[in-house]
Amino acid sequence: MGNKAAFWGRHLAAWRDSGLSQAAYCRRQDVSLPCFGYWRGKLGTVPAPSAQALLPIVVSETSRSVDRIEVDLTNGLQVHLPVDMDVAQWVPLIRALLRLLKTLSDQLGMSEYA
Repeated sequence: MGNKAAFWGRHLAAWRDSGLSQAAYCRRQDVSLPCFGYWRGKLGTVPAPSAQALLPIVVSETSRSVDRIEVDLTNGLQVHLPVDMDVAQWVPLIRALLRLLKTLSDQLGMSEYA
């Protein structure tokens, strides 16, 4: 693998592990989004799962009554949802919280939370 292919291969692997969108990863790493897309296609790397992807659910304790559901996000944040909350409200709520967090982190220059 040539130097450029190795360089982009490392970025593609890091992007997949980051959980970020392609645009967010490229901004954070200060690399060209069009070049990133070119090398993703050239190296045959599949895109990271979208927000609509199914993710595994881990049930840690089944013997006790549950009053809330905890969701661990890829950026390390936790969301606690009441168990009686309508499932259709979860995704919009989490997306709204992530947008708010990104806005605040951009304003404060704290890109590690975006």
